[in-house]
Amino acid sequence: MHPIERLRYVARAGSAEQRELVSEAATALGGLGDDGPGLVLSCKRLVERQPTSGPMWWLCARLLRAADPRGEAWRCVGEIDGDPTA
Repeated sequence: MHPIERLRYVARAGSAEQRELVSEAATALGGLGDDGPGLVLSCKRLVERQPTSGPMWWLCARLLRAADPRGEAWRCVGEIDGDPTA
């Protein structure tokens, strides 16, 4: 599935489990690779559509400051999957 299609799914998701949404978003955002402007715009849209999702804000903040967003996305997936409170 194309990263943009994944992001549309995540943005439209209602009350889905946060762990699943963040994992899907991380996979999609990581798929954008080195497209900095695309990453910024995608993160902006995600937090606009999921404003109460703390894990989504956490993910976007980590990816936007990362030198390697793709690698950081995978690290975030590992952390969120291993966090019993997420």
